[in-house]
Amino acid sequence: MGVSFDNIKVLLQSILDAGGRPCSESQLEKTLNGLEGLNGASTFYGLLTPKELDFKFLNPEMVGLLGLEKGETGYFNFDQILSHVHPEDLEHWHIALKEMQTYHLANTKMISAPSISYTWNLRIEDATQKYINLFQNITPLMLQEGPSAAVVLIQFTVLPVMEDYRVTASMSYSTDQNHLKTVGFNHFKQKLWWEQLSDREQEILTLVQQQATSKTIGQQLGISPNTVNTHRRNILKKLNVSSTGELIGILKASNM
Repeated sequence: MGVSFDNIKVLLQSILDAGGRPCSESQLEKTLNGLEGLNGASTFYGLLTPKELDFKFLNPEMVGLLGLEKGETGYFNFDQILSHVHPEDLEHWHIALKEMQTYHLANTKMISAPSISYTWNLRIEDATQKYINLFQNITPLMLQEGPSAAVVLIQFTVLPVMEDYRVTASMSYSTDQNHLKTVGFNHFKQKLWWEQLSDREQEILTLVQQQATSKTIGQQLGISPNTVNTHRRNILKKLNVSSTGELIGILKASNM
């Protein structure tokens, strides 16, 4: 028996409504303007309510790509996205979401809720009935004005489905000691790359993905650039990767 949309939605509501980073209306508008500048053939964004799972905004290009129509509420609903997900991916995504929820509940004391963000990718059927690989970067926000304060910013990136395609999901957050941490979840039960790295190495790799220099990373973590470079070399050695550029490319392709 397959996973129902309701099963997925309950899990989504649970993890997305757990808190969000404070954000003013002006900050959100600035962020959206910046994302609009990135919009092209493959990058879109939407604003989702965590309780109703309605899109208060969704790029027209994204609507056209999937052939969506507004529901009875006058909004595009997450059900419409779910109806386009490949059935196999729905099962795997459900498992990943359950693992995220379990991890979050087990580590509530060490997780700073306002810092949480999520990523996952799914095969989505477009309007031409062909599957695309849709990466989603999810950031829960808590607006500081207005009664409907909670909103979820989602950035969508469209990629082709490669031969080595797999569903991946990850969760990033700051610990109670203000350390950056990223945890991966997937249905393959493989030993994840992140599990091979120390907490410090995970922090550094997270910042490297954000294009931070060794000097900037050192200043942020309170260590010297030389120490950062030593950690970076150890990361490459542990993961059997020849260069930082290659590593970043692999991580982006794997949505980690």
